[in-house]
Amino acid sequence: MGSPDPDPHWLTADELDTWKALHQLLEALPTALGRQLKRDAGLSVVEYYVLAGLSERPGHTLRLTNLAAPTRRSPVFRT
Repeated sequence: MGSPDPDPHWLTADELDTWKALHQLLEALPTALGRQLKRDAGLSVVEYYVLAGLSERPGHTLRLTNLAAPTRRSPVFRT
């Protein structure tokens, strides 16, 4: 492995603008999707994940700990 570059490569102005736009999108998207889901289907994101998780299982049953797993992993549930 080579030695580290003493001069870091900073983003160009265009790269920085792109990075900022991506960051804004990733911050806003979960909230926007949650609002649309509530408006269109009357469901919260958590309710949707519960129903989706159950719909994919044989007999439409799942242990509560497995059903809750997505809420522990996804940033969508931390807002």
